[in-house]
Amino acid sequence: GQRKVLYRLDVVCAPLVPVLVDNALGTAIANNNKQQQRRREETMKRLYSRALSALVVPTVATERQWEWQSAETPLERRVREACAATHDFHFGSLRQQIAAWQDTAATTAAAAAAPLAPGDVFTTKHSNLLDTHVVFHMVVDRDALDESATRTTSTALQGLWNVLSLASHYDVSELTVPVPLVPAQPPSDCPPAAVLDWYQQQGDIVLNNIKEFLSLYNPEGITHITLVFPETAPDALPAAVVSNAF
Repeated sequence: GQRKVLYRLDVVCAPLVPVLVDNALGTAIANNNKQQQRRREETMKRLYSRALSALVVPTVATERQWEWQSAETPLERRVREACAATHDFHFGSLRQQIAAWQDTAATTAAAAAAPLAPGDVFTTKHSNLLDTHVVFHMVVDRDALDESATRTTSTALQGLWNVLSLASHYDVSELTVPVPLVPAQPPSDCPPAAVLDWYQQQGDIVLNNIKEFLSLYNPEGITHITLVFPETAPDALPAAVVSNAF
């Protein structure tokens, strides 16, 4: 018979990076925040375990290299700043890890002939972030940086499936996903009453794809999914997304 697997789903409206990334060790010590220091210690204890925490971050790629400074998404910029705030004693810096990816692409014939495209994913590992061991850099269309972008693209959903596949194979148990998957905003002419519906539609798209992946492949590793909407989203959104999903 089929084996039942329980998953935990959290849906929140919050500033994603300040909550999950910016509170690095240096900030916690500077503020003498003992609770953050304990969370940091717990994060470190799981660093080499089979219960890793990961964050999905949209990124932009050009034809030949990743413009991770000049054409980065807002979330990627905040993650870069957080990584630079304190030294990583276990892994290379974010700059070094991305440079290693660039070197690999430059020396691999297949990668050089077919550079990263929207929907592709590459990873970096970190010990100096709070509640985050792995960052999945999900390549999105350059158009996703356009402030007029209003929808989640099919390539972004392909990227999400690639993230889920990697997470299920590499001991990631907690995965945090920003919604929308690209820095999209409700249409400028969207009436206030319809904003909740717009955000809920974005959440439904992401959550339905996650549910389909989990039902098809039933991975043992992933047990906790957190969907994070912008803090400007309606307060009623989390309850609406959860009630519509089950």
